[in-house]
Amino acid sequence: MSLEVRIWMVEKDIVIERLESLLRQKDEEIASLKATIEEMKKRLESEVEVEVNELSSIKSELKQLKRTVDGLIGEIMDMKMAIRDKQENKEDKNISKNEPSDDIIVY
Repeated sequence: MSLEVRIWMVEKDIVIERLESLLRQKDEEIASLKATIEEMKKRLESEVEVEVNELSSIKSELKQLKRTVDGLIGEIMDMKMAIRDKQENKEDKNISKNEPSDDIIVY
């Protein structure tokens, strides 16, 4: 084997070692990035779960508030009807007091 061929083979081995070293380094970087991404994913999933729970709680509170408001509206409507009925009864009584009764017979 000639000297040039031996030099070329040594250089080739050096290049292969460097490439393998670079590949190992890149594999380590990729593994580190994957671990970082997984940590971020878990943290975000946890944050999303907290937000979902808060939204669910708010939704429940809103449903309860709606029931309360609906109940209050019903009570207001009942009061309004009662006031209207009282006013109508009062007006009817005033009208009947001012008009002569048909039941009275005058001789």
